[in-house]
Amino acid sequence: MVKFATNLFFILLVYVFQITFTTASDRANSKLARTNNDDLQTCLSSSLPLPIRTIYPCSTLANQNSSQYQCDHFNVNELSSVRGGRISHFPAVIVYATNSNDVQNVVKCATKLNYIVNTRSGGHSYEGYSLGSTYNNIVINMEAINYIRINQYDGTGIFGAGARIGPIYYRTYQYNYTINAGSCAWMGLAGHALGGGQGFLGRLHGLLSDNILEMKAVNAQGELITINKTHEPELYWALRGAGGGLFVIVTEFKIQLVKSPPLVRRFSSTWYPNATKLVMQQYQSLLFDDKISNFSNNLFLFMRVLKTHVAISILYFGIEFDEFNNTISLLLATLPTPNRTKLYEQDWLTFVYKSSGIADGSGDHQQLLLDRLTYPTYHFKAKHLFYDRPISSHNLDKFIDRLASGDGEITMIFLPWDGYLSTIPVDETAFPHRHFKFGIQFTLYPTDEQHEKEQMNWLNQTHVEISILYFGIEFDEFNKTMSLLLATLPTPNRTDLYEQDWLAFVYKVSGIADGSGDYQQLLLDRLAYPTYHFKAKHLFYDRPISSHNLDKFIDRLASGDGQIGMMFIPWDGYLSTVPVDETAFPHRHFKFGIQFTVSPNDEQHEKQQMNWLNRVYLAVYNDSAKHSYINYIDRDTTLIAMSSEAECIDASLGIQTGNHFSIGVKISQRNITLAS
Repeated sequence: MVKFATNLFFILLVYVFQITFTTASDRANSKLARTNNDDLQTCLSSSLPLPIRTIYPCSTLANQNSSQYQCDHFNVNELSSVRGGRISHFPAVIVYATNSNDVQNVVKCATKLNYIVNTRSGGHSYEGYSLGSTYNNIVINMEAINYIRINQYDGTGIFGAGARIGPIYYRTYQYNYTINAGSCAWMGLAGHALGGGQGFLGRLHGLLSDNILEMKAVNAQGELITINKTHEPELYWALRGAGGGLFVIVTEFKIQLVKSPPLVRRFSSTWYPNATKLVMQQYQSLLFDDKISNFSNNLFLFMRVLKTHVAISILYFGIEFDEFNNTISLLLATLPTPNRTKLYEQDWLTFVYKSSGIADGSGDHQQLLLDRLTYPTYHFKAKHLFYDRPISSHNLDKFIDRLASGDGEITMIFLPWDGYLSTIPVDETAFPHRHFKFGIQFTLYPTDEQHEKEQMNWLNQTHVEISILYFGIEFDEFNKTMSLLLATLPTPNRTDLYEQDWLAFVYKVSGIADGSGDYQQLLLDRLAYPTYHFKAKHLFYDRPISSHNLDKFIDRLASGDGQIGMMFIPWDGYLSTVPVDETAFPHRHFKFGIQFTVSPNDEQHEKQQMNWLNRVYLAVYNDSAKHSYINYIDRDTTLIAMSSEAECIDASLGIQTGNHFSIGVKISQRNITLAS
């Protein structure tokens, strides 16, 4: 058995590098240095059958530069089923594969020519990552690999990776089977299943990934391999829950089907906002207090919280209705009378249809679950958190206040993550979240793009209010640090939380990003970099700045006409563990440094702003801060920091030497410092 704690990172390294960094020594340079995609077009046109559709979007600069093919005016964003993503890059080509052989041929061309490959199954990624995360990549559209084959005798199904969840629900139901998947009928199977695949039957049958028996996949060498318990067992472990697109390109799934519920009974109760806190507390009590409730896996309780109302729905997939009725009684026992209640029964397919978000009132399941080719798209932003404990009363108050303060609509869906899926050993698959009790999905629907920034800030404030205090996602250390930071502080006026690959991060913080997302132009080919008129200073600190000096610092900062930027940078961690005499660098024992920067509006204004900068600088200059980073050389430092201990001053460099700065007297200590 592959163990979760010991083998996850090994598998990530082995297979991620295999699929995305083949010939890694020159991939990055060749990818960025490309001025056109002519070689790629030649390789694909000679490898793929003529009917295969390939699109070279004109929005990609390298396609505009081609001399051998015409680029296509194509809206790449239409490939995403949701409009939540803000992906600013565009692919070199989109290939509409029809079978595994097409995928193999594309991968071989990509490996040969050093292109990154990303696959799109249904385009349901909330951030648009089905388009990849890098400029000028290859996107393989899998939606035509959508076959559905049901074996009614052993209760298994074989599905193409591009099959949609809706048609799978419809086809399997004809044999009284189903899959334990999500509610969005237009989702592609591959991304959903490889990331775990949670749905209404999760408490009864576990995750969709738990029922994957076998996969067919293309590796980085373009080989079609079979993956199951006995063949490629480590990949079989990793692909069930660690997410799609990381290791290989899965083209086919064999899945153990489950019996569709004979009947779905649903009770829904709704309250107005004045009862929101009581309802949220009761929902948590039902999930966490085993003395109150010990639900069977046939029950599924979920809650929706909005500004205008809060609602709890109880789903029941069994036939013992006493259990269902008792749960309703437990829910309502200590709550105010709901403003609205509903109780109804449905067969499984009708329930799926009604829950999918595509029901149009016609009741034509076949049209909307099977034949519908154009699925709805939404412009939204979503976040998610896991919880292993209840949200406290105090934080519920803050959360509800934040929710009420926004102009727009945030929807929060609380879903249970216990039941059968939590009984599967954590090292059985790569899915790491089995020990949590519930999760919250935060979703925002901006009314227009102009309104989006304001609403995103509102969503982040509401989301961070909880995420700082409860550390249920996998980045526990990151979240705990945010909690320590904000625990005793006023509410931030703005928060941002985002993820980037390393090159995108470097590009964004470099100061040369122009919004194009063209790393090649700005990081590799650009010869004339921007110049700035500024003055900077620097100080190291081995102790906190005193309250008295902070007061002086803030007063002086506020007194100036212009802008001083101060960047506080930590200087601890691994660099502080290297012995101080290992190299000539003398500042390893400091905790942090401050870089002070002023950018004058014009030369006439410079003297006034320099005086202001020096006054701010001196406010936090004390016995704990008399060292400056040599790379931030400061010619006028010695005018500020001359002391009786200094025996010699080299004013041209600002280097002091003396009993405390031993450049010559104690050269064995290798201690050279800049006076500040």
